[in-house]
Amino acid sequence: MIAALLPSLPLAHQSFFEYPIVWEVLGGIFIALSYATMAVLMLRPARVYPINLKAFVGAAATFLTEANDSDRVRFAEDLLFPRNLTRLVEVASAWARAEHYGSMVEFERLREIGAPQVIQGRAPISAFYLFGHRRELEAASHAGTLLRILSDSQFCSVLVRRCPWLTVSVLGYISAHRLYAEQLTPFIRQLASQALMSEESIVAKEIGFEGFGATPYLSNSLFGDWYMLFQYDPLHNMHFGMGDELTEGYVDRLNSVAKLIVQTAVKNQDLHPQSYMLSVHAAYENLSSLSG
Repeated sequence: MIAALLPSLPLAHQSFFEYPIVWEVLGGIFIALSYATMAVLMLRPARVYPINLKAFVGAAATFLTEANDSDRVRFAEDLLFPRNLTRLVEVASAWARAEHYGSMVEFERLREIGAPQVIQGRAPISAFYLFGHRRELEAASHAGTLLRILSDSQFCSVLVRRCPWLTVSVLGYISAHRLYAEQLTPFIRQLASQALMSEESIVAKEIGFEGFGATPYLSNSLFGDWYMLFQYDPLHNMHFGMGDELTEGYVDRLNSVAKLIVQTAVKNQDLHPQSYMLSVHAAYENLSSLSG
């Protein structure tokens, strides 16, 4: 616009910026930079930041209700970017820190009055703590909501069927960096449920001795990793059975992962009864009730 106006103005053209060609070149550079910026943003994964967390959660929830399988694959590639997952877990952990602080205060109070140091349920969190950390806890609520949304059964089904290598990478990252948040547990367990129940999941191909059976990456990431077993108990959803369907493929997959879980426990000398071993027992009890 400046370049178009300059010829109509009574200027002596003594300054470098009085020539229209200068402004036309600058305009072209800005247009090129705008397109380049848009291209970079489209190619890079979407990032979760404190400033956009609330909007990101709302957009993700809306998207997952309307998405098809191809959309879910693209969404997973963005959302499960390692830095995004780390930030979500770190932010969501604020409620765990608040509950730990509340427990410490409650135990101190019980010691002072000489009462038994036993807390029924969760310790109360003081109003002063809630007020002082209100922004942090609000962000934690949003992050926790998004982590729970990830346990959508259709989304997890796509992860184990259509992008298993991304799923393996994410699970490996969680284990290697010891990421834990209570809100992430439903996601891990839903992945395990879909991996066992779906005839099209990669685990169904990993139970053989040829092909993918030679490299059972997803099975090892979910059921052969002691940290995943101990912290997330991936087989827990099998406590509740699998509906009225009972297939030979499901029994084969359950036998395979149960054997892998026992081998992992023995390898790590984890011989005491753990919740993940109780989940194996419960899965077979449900299996017996269905077959009976």
